[in-house]
Amino acid sequence: MAENDFQDTTDIIICGCGPTGAMLSVLLSQYCIPHVILEKDLEVNADPRGIALDEDGIRCLQACGIYDKIFTEIGQCMENFKFIGKNHTDLSREPFLMMNYGTTEGGTGHPGFMCHKQPCIEKNLRSQICALGAAKLLLGATVNSITEDQDWVYARYTNKSNQTRVVRARFLVGADGKTGFTRKQYLEPKGVTMDQALDVPYEQDWVALNWEITLPTPSTHPDFPLWEKGYSPQQVYDEFFPRDFRFLCNPVRAAVCGRFGLNSDRLWRFEFVVLDRENPTEMAKEEQVATIVHPYITHPGSRYGINDKTITYPLDCIKVLRCRPFRFSARSCNKWSLGRVMLCGDAAHVFPPFGGQGIASGFRDAISLAWRLRIAVNGSSRAELAFQKLLQGWYSERKQQLDKSLRSTVENGEYVTQSNAIKAFLRDFYYYLTQLVPSWKHRLELGNRRDGMVKYQWHEGTGMAFLPSLGGGVMFPQVYATSTTDTSTSKSVFFTDDIIFSRQKKGIFQVVVLLQPGQSLGDIKNALDGLQEVSAGALQDGEATLFLGSISASTSHLKGPSIYRVASAEEFARDARLCVGRPEPVGYDARRMSREVGSSQDVDQYIISSNHSSDLPYEITMTSAPTAPRFNAGASVLDSEANEPSGQITTAEWQQKRGISPSEQIRTTRLVHMRYQHPDFESIRTFLYDFGMVPAKETENAIWFRGYGVDQYVYYAQKGPKQFLGGTFEVETYGDLVKASKLETASPIQELVDAPGGGSLVTVYDPEGLPINFIYGQEPAEVGKMPERLIVNFEDDKPRKRRFQRFSEGPAAVHKLGHYGLCVQDFNKELDWYTRNFNFVPTDLLYVQDSSKNRREVALFAHIDRGNDCVDHHTIFLSTIEAGREPHVHHCSFEVHDFDTQKLGHQWLAKKGYRSVWGVGRHILGSQIFDYWWDTTGNMIEHYADGDLVNKDTPISYLLAGNESLAVWGPEVPDGFLD
Repeated sequence: MAENDFQDTTDIIICGCGPTGAMLSVLLSQYCIPHVILEKDLEVNADPRGIALDEDGIRCLQACGIYDKIFTEIGQCMENFKFIGKNHTDLSREPFLMMNYGTTEGGTGHPGFMCHKQPCIEKNLRSQICALGAAKLLLGATVNSITEDQDWVYARYTNKSNQTRVVRARFLVGADGKTGFTRKQYLEPKGVTMDQALDVPYEQDWVALNWEITLPTPSTHPDFPLWEKGYSPQQVYDEFFPRDFRFLCNPVRAAVCGRFGLNSDRLWRFEFVVLDRENPTEMAKEEQVATIVHPYITHPGSRYGINDKTITYPLDCIKVLRCRPFRFSARSCNKWSLGRVMLCGDAAHVFPPFGGQGIASGFRDAISLAWRLRIAVNGSSRAELAFQKLLQGWYSERKQQLDKSLRSTVENGEYVTQSNAIKAFLRDFYYYLTQLVPSWKHRLELGNRRDGMVKYQWHEGTGMAFLPSLGGGVMFPQVYATSTTDTSTSKSVFFTDDIIFSRQKKGIFQVVVLLQPGQSLGDIKNALDGLQEVSAGALQDGEATLFLGSISASTSHLKGPSIYRVASAEEFARDARLCVGRPEPVGYDARRMSREVGSSQDVDQYIISSNHSSDLPYEITMTSAPTAPRFNAGASVLDSEANEPSGQITTAEWQQKRGISPSEQIRTTRLVHMRYQHPDFESIRTFLYDFGMVPAKETENAIWFRGYGVDQYVYYAQKGPKQFLGGTFEVETYGDLVKASKLETASPIQELVDAPGGGSLVTVYDPEGLPINFIYGQEPAEVGKMPERLIVNFEDDKPRKRRFQRFSEGPAAVHKLGHYGLCVQDFNKELDWYTRNFNFVPTDLLYVQDSSKNRREVALFAHIDRGNDCVDHHTIFLSTIEAGREPHVHHCSFEVHDFDTQKLGHQWLAKKGYRSVWGVGRHILGSQIFDYWWDTTGNMIEHYADGDLVNKDTPISYLLAGNESLAVWGPEVPDGFLD
C-alpha cells in the first residue's frame, strides 16, 4: 500500500467493540496508548447474548475501573448452581449436586459467578473509553480489507457516511467475533484455522431464549388463584422463576435456566437442547417453545393446596426478548497471531454454554494482551523487540488456561446432556455418596475453583514471559487491604489490585513486598533501590507496594503511604462501597497472597506482577571473574566443582527404559504425615513437643501432632507396641484413592472420622511388607505464624544496621513433614514397585561397583513428579541392607525454619537429655542441613532446613555410594548409620 494511501495513523487498531474489544480499549487507554476502534454497529447490541461471568471476569471489570457498577447495574451474584436430574419439569426439585459460587474462595476477592446484562457491560466499558480519551471509536465502520507491510498494518473500512477510509497502525487486533472479517477473510487464507479444541469433539444445537417478566397483580389478574392463598406479586414471581441457576439434566431433553441481570430487572434465560431428529429453526418457533418451556412455569394446584387445577404464570406478563437457535461448539484457532495481526475473544475461540466462560475468556485474552502491546508499541522498551515471539508467548499461555476451561465446560455439558438412563443413575448415585463426606461435599461445592488459581506450565521456545524457576506463571491473588496511615475508626478498605496497579503508577510491572512484623523499612528500601535501572524501565523506582500479611499485625514501626495491612472479611463487609449488592465474603483467606507464592524460593517476599500474574520477561544475570588461590566458596558452587555425578538421564528416558507409564500411576501431591505406634504415650508426647510439634488433638489411644504449616497434623501416634505404620501421601483425586484401594495388598477405604480435617485413607503394603498410606479429602489447616527471616550481613553487603541477632532457646518449631527413608532387602524390586505404581521419580541413584567396575544400584532418593512444579529434592528414600536383616523404616524428617532454628533445637534436645544420632551438618544430596535424633521409642527422626527443589526438568543423577557422599560438613558419620 502506498505511504500516502491512508487517512489516519495510530498505534493499535481494534476491529470490534463487543465486550472483548471494549475491554482491550479501556486497558490500552489506561496505558495512554492511542488506538482506533472499528465497530460496524451504530449502537450497543441490545440483545443480551452472554449472561454468565466468572470471578476472573469480574476482576477484569474491576481492572477497568467500573467495580461500582458490577453489582448495582450490571448484574447479580449467582450463588448456587443446581444440577437437577430425572425427566420432569419441576424447578423446585432437590438437586443431586449443588455448587456454591457465592463464596469468596477462588483467590480473587470476588464471588465465584455473576449473571449479567451484556449490553450494560458494554455501555459501561464504552463510557470508560470515552472518559479516558485515548481511543477513537468509529461506529458504523465496516472493515473491507486488511494488508500489511514490514512496519505497518492497514485497515480499509467504509464509514457510516459510506466513505472509504484507511487507517494504519503498528498492530491490529481482531475482536470481531467468530464470523468477523479479521479471521474469516484475512487470516484463514493465510493458514489460521478454527479447530476442534479437545480430543472429544463437542457440536450441538440449542435454542436460547430471554424473557423479561412483569409482575401480575390482583388488579391486572384478579382470577389468578394464588391471591387467595395470600401470595404477593413478588412471591408469585419467586415461585415460578426461582433464584439460583439450574442445570436440568433431563435425559429426554436437557436444559439450563436462571435469572440474569439485577433481580429488579426480572430477566430470565432458558436454553434447551435440540435433539438429533429436530430442525433448530423450527424448534425456536413460538409453538415449539411453548410445548417445551411452558410446562416449567406451570405448577400443579396441589402444590398450593388448590385441588383439580394447574396454575400457569400469566403469559401476558412475559415479553420475549430473543429466541434463537445456536450451534455450540468447543473450538480454538491454531494460531492467535500472525504478523502484526492477532485474534482474541470469539474470533479466536468459542465455548459451549455450560461453564459461563465465553465472555470471561475474552476478558482474559484482553488483559493479558494489553501489557504486551504496551511493550510492543514502546520503541524505547527494546532495541530489537521480537514482537512475534512476545505475541506467541501470549497465546501459548492463554491456550493452556483455555483448554482447561474448555475441558471443564464440556464435562459439565456431558453431565447435563447425559441421555443414557443407567449412566445418569450412576452419576446421581455417585454424587449422593460423595456428598455424605463433608469435606468431599465442600470440594464439589467449590466447582471449578477446587483446583486453585491458574498456573501456567513453561514451554521452551514459545516466548512465555515468566521465569518458572522463580515461581513465575502463577495468577497473583487479590485480597482486601487497608492503609497503615489511616487512623480513622472505620478504615477504608481497598482491593489489592487497585493499590498495586494504581493509575498513578507508570511501570509496566509492579513489585509487591510481603512484609513480616519486625522487618526494617530501610533495609527493604535499600533492596529495592535501582530496580528501574536494572529492569530497563519496566519497573519504576518508588512504585513498590508493601503489605503486612497479618490482619492483627502491629504497624507501629511499619507505616507509610505505600504500606498496607491485609484486611479481614468483616472489615470488607462493613464497607458499603465495596460490599453493596454482593454477598459478604464467606471463605475469604486474608493470607492468600503469601500462601500462593510462599512455596517459591526468593519470590515469597518480593513479587513482580503484571495485571494478575507474576510474570517478568527480563532475566538479569551478574557475573564476576574467578580469583586465585581458590579457597572454599563458603556458598553453593557448581556440581562440577563439588560432587559431580558420574552420569545423568532424563526422567522420560529413564521411565521409557523401564517401561513405566506415568498415565497409569496413582498421582500423589505431597507427603502430609507419618504414622507410628508407641508403647509409652507420655514419653513420646513429651519428646515430640521438645522436638517442635504440638498436639492438635488427643484421645486416650491416639495423638495427632501438628506443625505451623498447612497440614492438620504431621505426625500421628497411636498407643501399642512399637510399630511403623507408614508415611501418608495426599493423592490428587478421589479416583487415585480408589485406584490405590485396588492394589493387591491394599486396605479398604477408611473414613478418618476422628482425625483433624477428616478425609479418607487407604493403606497399602509394599513387596517387603512395609506400609504406605494415601489420603484424600482432608481439609487444610490454618497456617501458623511464620518465623521472622534473618537479615544477614556479608562482607560487602551489610543490610542489618543498628540491629542485633538475638535468639531464645527452645524447641525448633516444625513446619512440615519432608521425607522418610526405608531400608529394604530387594532394592530393585522395591525401586520398581514404588516408581511404577506411583508418581515417584528418582532424583539421585547411588551405586557401588566391584573391581571390574560393574555397577549395582543400592540407594534411591525419589521426589514426587508434579511436572513443572518444584518439589522437595526427595520425599522417599530407599537403601539396601544386608541379607538377613528385616526391612524397616530408617528415619522420618521434618522441616524447620533455618540453620539457627535447627542449631537451637539441637541444643534444646541435648539439654533435655535425648540421644543424638548425627548432626548438625549439611548433606550433599538434597543440600539440606540435617540433625538426627532417637525418639523415646527408638525410632530415628530428623530436623532439616534449606533443602533443594527439583522438577521434571531436573535430570536423574548417578553417584557413587559411600560415607563421603552423605555430608559436605558435619560430624563423622556414625557407624551403622545406614543399617
